[in-house]
Amino acid sequence: MRTFFIIIFCIYNLFSFQVLAENNSSEFNSITTIKTQENKIKISFAEELQDSINKELLPSIILGENNNKLIIDLKKITFPELFFSTEWNNLNFRISQIIDTSNQEPFVRILIEGNENQINNISFIKNNNEIEFLISQEKNKQTVKFPLTRGLGGDNKIKLSLKDALNLAVNNNLDLSIEKDALNIAFLKLETTKEVYYPKIGMETFFTNEKIPTADSLSSYTGKLDNNSFRSKSYLKGYLPLGSSYEISFNNEKRETNNQYIVLSPQYTTNLKFKIEQPLLKDLWIDDNRLNIKQKQLDFFIAQADLKEKLQKIIYDTEIAYWNLLSSQEKEKIAQEALDLTMEQLKKASEGFKTGKNDKIDVISSETEFENKKDELITTQNTVFKDLNSLKLLISGIANNDLWNSDLILTEELKQVENGISLEKALELAFEKRPELKRLKNNITKQIIDQKYIFNQSLPAVNLVGEYRLNGLSGEKSEYLTSATKFNSSLFSNQAASSVDDLISGNFPTIEVGLNISYPVSPNISKIKLDRNRLEIEQTKKDLKNFEKLIYSELLNTLNDIKINEFRIKAAETSVKNAKAQLEEEQKRFKRAESNIFLVLTRQKDLSEARNRLIDAIIGYNKAIATMKKNCGIND
Repeated sequence: MRTFFIIIFCIYNLFSFQVLAENNSSEFNSITTIKTQENKIKISFAEELQDSINKELLPSIILGENNNKLIIDLKKITFPELFFSTEWNNLNFRISQIIDTSNQEPFVRILIEGNENQINNISFIKNNNEIEFLISQEKNKQTVKFPLTRGLGGDNKIKLSLKDALNLAVNNNLDLSIEKDALNIAFLKLETTKEVYYPKIGMETFFTNEKIPTADSLSSYTGKLDNNSFRSKSYLKGYLPLGSSYEISFNNEKRETNNQYIVLSPQYTTNLKFKIEQPLLKDLWIDDNRLNIKQKQLDFFIAQADLKEKLQKIIYDTEIAYWNLLSSQEKEKIAQEALDLTMEQLKKASEGFKTGKNDKIDVISSETEFENKKDELITTQNTVFKDLNSLKLLISGIANNDLWNSDLILTEELKQVENGISLEKALELAFEKRPELKRLKNNITKQIIDQKYIFNQSLPAVNLVGEYRLNGLSGEKSEYLTSATKFNSSLFSNQAASSVDDLISGNFPTIEVGLNISYPVSPNISKIKLDRNRLEIEQTKKDLKNFEKLIYSELLNTLNDIKINEFRIKAAETSVKNAKAQLEEEQKRFKRAESNIFLVLTRQKDLSEARNRLIDAIIGYNKAIATMKKNCGIND
């Protein structure tokens, strides 16, 4: 543009100037006029050069380095000391006289410099003795491209509704997947604690060989007792939910000895035992097993609350990120439109300056505002880039997939979402569904159970024990038996089954009932534990009350935000309507020379600000609705 100001004195009417030359020779009158307009430059030639234009001018076009220059040599056209320079549609346009060093013949060179896109948009039109250089206004519209890539996949675009975004977040978010794993782990821990009530089946088998010295010659004349035994035990035992323990066992033993006082050798003994032990004080209503199960149940409920809280947070964050991206994308459109309007105003200011309608300060003001709008657009596009990645982070499971490699096209309209929740209903829902409240209540329950356990363990252990046994005996007469020993010959049998028959007959039962009593010697330790536990319960209850107050405050603030944004939307809609009308009227006044550039630019700025305020109000309203659902615990 600076070059344009330098040569402006050559322009004597609205879009043209006349290049005059000394009429030394007819060949020097080749170029008669050069005219500049908004999107074209026209060069007119003398009538006698029409054939040369058609045959020899157009083929002599050379693209410069990096495709950012267009060089056209007019070999048959000359003009003494010809030089013309201007900026035209952000292109540097020069016409100058060049001397061909090979044969010292002068010719005219046209040099057009710009970026590759601009050069490629130039076309030529021949019309008799004129050539027009044209550049498409639409293709050359001033637009600032985004400086960073929005998706590594190039032009790949994915349409995304709010519902789609929420589904992707729930299915792909790794934080949510971690919480699901934590819930499954808590459930498996709960299941493993129940195994304590599954009965255990076992068997024991022992063989024993004893050689015992003895000084009693009546027991063994050799001075040594030889005892051999083979015994086995099968049992079923376990615990009951009331704290009881039980055992059912079957014992069988074969015993051989050289003791002269033992009647039976081998001797077969059998025993069937039923035993149960029931706590009466300590471990009566709670013990280690039941404490562990109840704690794991509450841990599972807490894990459920954690998962729900994480789910609600992911949904809330995704919804907020979606509205943020929609807001920045809409503001990007506004910034682009504002930049285009400012560029058009800059062109009009430049044209008015050529004709004397505008002062130089109008052009400078337009240029300044144009650069300001360009900066605003770049800043807005950077916000779009960050908001886009924030949304992708929430809805994408892994890096470098189709979502990360694409630009997201949001399909939701910029409008208010529905809301029909009153404060009373919101409070009812929040106190019923907020997972944070459920977690605090479960923690209190867990601490109360600990308190009961600590108190119970401080009591004396008084256990009622009952046992019932059935016994059987059989065997063969010992070969070492002395004649002086008296015995019951009915027990003689060489089969162990006879012992089992005695057991089944029930003729030899044993009944045993008793109490096991013990008492801890350090009761003060239990008292300290109880005092600490009571303080912890009171602390958690206070946390619960504080959180209930926080919920009430959050709901009041959110409902107020909803109402405030409703008023903002109405005010912004009126502001946009008025700003549009003011801009249109100001532009009409400017065309009638009743206004100035500063007022037009001010109206344009007012319109952009009003539209941005409307976007902020609508997005603020929608975000407030999302916050309300989260605070009520119903956004899952």
